[in-house]
Amino acid sequence: MPASIQNNDNLAFKEEQENFARIKKRINRIISDSEYELDEQDSAINDFYPVDYPDRENMIYMVRARNHQRNEVAENKKFMDSPYFGHFELASKNDEITKCFVGKEALIDPDSAEPIIIDWRSPMGNTFYNKSERHFKVNGYDYDLLLRRAVDIKGGVLKSVKTEYDSVSLSLDGEVVDDFLISVLRDKRRNRKLTDIIRTIQENQNDIIRKPLDESFVVQGCAGSGKTMILLHRLSYIAFNHKEVNFDNFLILTPNENFNVHVDELSQELGLSKIRRYAVESYYVEMINLLAQPDKTTKSKRRVSKISASVDGLKSEKLVNNDLLAYVYSSEYRDSLIGDYKELSDTMVNKLKKYKLPSLLKKYDLKISPLKEMDYKSYIALIHALTNAGEKHTEYYKRIDESKSSLDDANKRLSRLIVEMSLQERKLSVARNDLINECDQEISKLELLISSIEEDLANNKAAIEKATADKQSLEKSIQSAVASLDKADKTPGRITSYDSLSSSDDELSTLIKETFQDQYDHLHDLYDQLGRLAFYNFGKRNRLKNEIASAQKELDGNAEETVVNYFAAKSAEVESFRKNRIEPLDKTIAEAEAAIAEDEDIKNTRVPILNGYKALRSRFVDDQYPDLDAILSDEEKALQDNLIRTYALLRTDYAARKSEINAVESAVSRITGELDELEKNKPDDKDIQVITEALETVNTFDASILYKEWENKLKLLYKEYKQPYSAKANYRHKLYLKLLFCNLYYGSPKSVKYYVNIDEAQDLAPVEYELIQRVLGEKTVFNLYGDVNQSVYEYKGISDWDEIDSVVSGNIYFLNENYRNTQQITEFCNKEFDANVTAIGLRGAKVMREKFSEALYDLIKVRKANPDFRTAVIYRRGLEGLSEALSKNPGAYVFNAVDPRRVSVLTVEEAKGLEFEAVLVVGNYMTENESYIAYTRALDNLFITSLDESRFAAEAEE
Repeated sequence: MPASIQNNDNLAFKEEQENFARIKKRINRIISDSEYELDEQDSAINDFYPVDYPDRENMIYMVRARNHQRNEVAENKKFMDSPYFGHFELASKNDEITKCFVGKEALIDPDSAEPIIIDWRSPMGNTFYNKSERHFKVNGYDYDLLLRRAVDIKGGVLKSVKTEYDSVSLSLDGEVVDDFLISVLRDKRRNRKLTDIIRTIQENQNDIIRKPLDESFVVQGCAGSGKTMILLHRLSYIAFNHKEVNFDNFLILTPNENFNVHVDELSQELGLSKIRRYAVESYYVEMINLLAQPDKTTKSKRRVSKISASVDGLKSEKLVNNDLLAYVYSSEYRDSLIGDYKELSDTMVNKLKKYKLPSLLKKYDLKISPLKEMDYKSYIALIHALTNAGEKHTEYYKRIDESKSSLDDANKRLSRLIVEMSLQERKLSVARNDLINECDQEISKLELLISSIEEDLANNKAAIEKATADKQSLEKSIQSAVASLDKADKTPGRITSYDSLSSSDDELSTLIKETFQDQYDHLHDLYDQLGRLAFYNFGKRNRLKNEIASAQKELDGNAEETVVNYFAAKSAEVESFRKNRIEPLDKTIAEAEAAIAEDEDIKNTRVPILNGYKALRSRFVDDQYPDLDAILSDEEKALQDNLIRTYALLRTDYAARKSEINAVESAVSRITGELDELEKNKPDDKDIQVITEALETVNTFDASILYKEWENKLKLLYKEYKQPYSAKANYRHKLYLKLLFCNLYYGSPKSVKYYVNIDEAQDLAPVEYELIQRVLGEKTVFNLYGDVNQSVYEYKGISDWDEIDSVVSGNIYFLNENYRNTQQITEFCNKEFDANVTAIGLRGAKVMREKFSEALYDLIKVRKANPDFRTAVIYRRGLEGLSEALSKNPGAYVFNAVDPRRVSVLTVEEAKGLEFEAVLVVGNYMTENESYIAYTRALDNLFITSLDESRFAAEAEE
């Protein structure tokens, strides 16, 4: 039975077409809903006209919401091209089936909140990559694998399907060469830019990607094994699953800037834009400048760091003596430098002990920590303390002289102020007495006036009381007349009705009943008969009612004149009472009230003035010289405006003099005390000499002075190895040594856990790892990706990962599958270097060993046939004659840089980490490792040659 079901499995392909159709339908629905919401928001914004600030705020909110929705639509549309690349099915213990579709990003159904596509970095997504497992535990639940398929979707069309496992018919024993993987690799070749490997992550690669966040390890991988891809995808996995991490503490170290450009776009796609990437030399520069940043000096009127670094003009170390560099990068030389620094520190500490600085500085209220070693913090603390002590010493004696002078001036001023205040007080006393006398006179006048007013008020109030009593008596007399008048004013028919007359005994009703006695009695008799008549005798009842109406009408007509006459008589009687008796009394009351109001007005205006004068006078009883300007209201001040203003001005001058005298007296007392204290505690005159000498000694520990000695040691080393030394020449080992100095002198940055990811990790010396760990701290996590067979530096690098066991704790993972090069190139390298790398790649052209002219011709021929191919000539730095050999067509080449439009001419170290469709390797003087690196940069076409054509031809014949 075959180990896998290929694309020609019609049933699998049909099933995946149905799956894709369902998912595509759900994606289209999500996009349609999102676009509808976007249209609604656009319409709302177009119809909205803001007129005030709240409206404008609302408009801003609406625009932001619309932009967010627009981004959401764009994100959803991205899924249409290639939404997922894997499909697997799991069964839980209760036989529930879970279908999962794995993609580069997750897609959640907004209506059901269920995942349509899961993210490859998620715990469930991890199961897709575990090709050798069929039982999984995810998020606490146990599952059995039922089905796993790799699918290829491009442009929204299902291209191919591969069933990797089917529990019904398949096992997990896969083939070495995966047809689906090969098809994906072939597609990646068509894409000239670096792309992700999410669809083709292999199980051993996936295991490394998902290692614990805090694990330090080494990935030892052959050329083309995907080390760089694993580095980037692991960081993408961490970003997805560890939202709590701060990516400011992550960094990637790379072999060169060409490599950074090479991986930049893919890093952006994987969401790694926040992670800093440096070539190693650039990182050394970054840390040097960071550590030295606080320590500045003045140059050309600018504040600059005493120690600084730059990658400007950086040269290859291939130009420097290998034995010299091997010693520079050795632990022996590093330890000697640390020992020398320790000796300098100890010497400085011993020199400073003789000055007895703690007791000396104590005299100036200064303290320093016990001095055990010298570094930048100790240097700065001593400089500040000694400088402050010197300034305080000088200031101390200066303050004694100034205090004596100040005391003399204060005493003179005090005497003058006492005389001035005595004169001012006399003037103030006169003004005070004038104000008191004026108050007494005004108080007498006002009290007499108010007494007269109060007597008039009493008389008028008595007159009002008598008139009011008389008026009340008269009003009672006319009340009954008014009541009768009110009744007579009604309709006569209502007054003369039997009901009204029989129920009323007022004067008018009685008059009518007495005047028309017979008629009233007749009505009374008729009503009495009606009342006694049986209810069923309605004939007689009607006759009685008619008689009553006739009798009532007769009475109404006869009594009408009586009512009118009565109303006229009573109206005249009420009018007479009001005009002749009430109105004179009202006039008397009104005149008395007017007199009272006038007297009250006069009294109300005079009493506050009287009280104001009394209050003003009382101020001088409570206080000899009160501050009238502050305690009086504007009304009170207006009583005696001129006198008060004169008094206030004199008092202000008096108070100012008194306050000034108090201040001067206080100053005299204070200065006297300070002077006594200064005299008592003044330091020894000889202290300044000790302070000056100690400061000069400490200044010799300045960074610029120490680093010059550090450079002098390197100059001597250059001389010993007969290597010309130039201070301007910028090399990596100089940056390494400068960073080591900065670490010893300035210490380390803030104590946080750093995560360092290094590609081409074999090219750093063990001492470089130890230095990075010293700078960043013991908690630093190292994830290293490299190949000891690709080390290009004879003088440094890692030949065995055990050399940095202290950094990675012995965790080493191996990758031995080459996915980059054609099988021909991989097999050629296996034979050439006695390697055993598994070739998982495409079939390609034969590796060619040729003369230089032929190889160059074939390289150009490949390029012309494939203009979009990336091509390169790779050589060993220092090789002479290559420029001349390429001079026939100089415009076709670019040296020491990568340009897809031309042939890139690169040294081996410049080419590290890069890949090209066609490579010409000029093998002169290359080491085995350099040759291995150069050969494996070629994806499809590899041409090997030498500039010494006669020698090369002879070697080829052999």
